[in-house]
Amino acid sequence: MAIVGLSFVTLLTQCTMSETTPQGEPKAKEIPYEMTIHGDTRVDEFYWLRDRENPEVIEYLNSENSYREKNHDWYGGASRAPIP
Repeated sequence: MAIVGLSFVTLLTQCTMSETTPQGEPKAKEIPYEMTIHGDTRVDEFYWLRDRENPEVIEYLNSENSYREKNHDWYGGASRAPIP
């Protein structure tokens, strides 16, 4: 049973190690924000994206939209078609 578990871990590791991201894909910067709720503390690196008035957030979202429009045109604009 240990060999099966080890094989699964090895396969999973190889899958995640070989992933590549498309070139030019926008990456949001990570700014750690610590929040405590009901005594449980967690860190959200993307909390800053909640601020809709922040020019950096708007710039990042515009770059994400541009990337999607440029690189995901294979669907032929189907996502923008009205739903009957």
